[in-house]
Amino acid sequence: MNDNVRQVFMEPLETSGCSVRKNHPYEKTGVCFSVNDQDRRMDYWMYSYEDLFTVSVCDMCFQEDFTNTFSLSEFVSIYYYDSVKGYELPSMQPVHCGRVAAYVAKGESYTATYLGKIPVRGVSVHITPAYYKKHLIGKLPGGFKQLKEVFSAFNQREDSPALLMVLRQIQNCRITGNAAHLYYESKVNEAIAIIFSQAESEEKIIHHTLGDKQQLQQVERFLADRYAGDVSLKELAKLACMSVSKLKYTFKSVYGCNIFEYIRNLRLDHAKKLLLYSTSSISEIAALVGYKTTSAFTKTFKERTGFLPKDYRKIASGAQ
Repeated sequence: MNDNVRQVFMEPLETSGCSVRKNHPYEKTGVCFSVNDQDRRMDYWMYSYEDLFTVSVCDMCFQEDFTNTFSLSEFVSIYYYDSVKGYELPSMQPVHCGRVAAYVAKGESYTATYLGKIPVRGVSVHITPAYYKKHLIGKLPGGFKQLKEVFSAFNQREDSPALLMVLRQIQNCRITGNAAHLYYESKVNEAIAIIFSQAESEEKIIHHTLGDKQQLQQVERFLADRYAGDVSLKELAKLACMSVSKLKYTFKSVYGCNIFEYIRNLRLDHAKKLLLYSTSSISEIAALVGYKTTSAFTKTFKERTGFLPKDYRKIASGAQ
């Protein structure tokens, strides 16, 4: 087993009291770490090929909230959780669930808290710089740095059914023996091809809107000051010297979301700062960021973060 893989994946599992399960439920080539006691139930299967890539499938449940820190090496990954509820620290961003997501590790530590009694079930693919050097260097330009940039941008897009299918195939595969390496490597290549293809398509769209970026920047500055007030599309279109339909199209092409989603994100980002760094009440914060009622603010905040504002304030303050 490669030292890099052992440090990132194997050692945390071994030191947490898990043991290798020979007759594991996945019935395929790889290794499965398991534990079943009063505090947790866990099956974590993984297949790793040298220092190139790792695929994994997990099925875990903790009785109490569980916080774990991983010391990461450099890699890019995609993952999909069928079930999970938790948040990353210290950002308090919720762990993505129900959509394919990407993560770019730069050699830092990663800390997340998983809520108790909620199953953690998912599948993931991790790709190292060595994989790029061995298989992609003559096929995809820009080096591993470009791979990281493309994966970093992935979470700004809408979900990808094609990538979900790749992850489902890995999750459901039951291949054993020498053929396993050929199969999993083909899935790694397929995932990379899909992500790059989507990125190239978006670059073509953005290329056609470069001439409008200066006008959109005026809209961006306007919204930074006026996000808490009532804003109309007609008003923004006039500011950008565009029709309403062109403004809607170009804004989404450049920013990856529509204007009202952008405003909502501005409001929530500012609300998080006020919850963490001010003593204002929830109702005061709701009004400050542009919500007419506290209930509307609370509902939106819970939908977007997974937490009620009062719970976010308590947990985030304790994480500092």
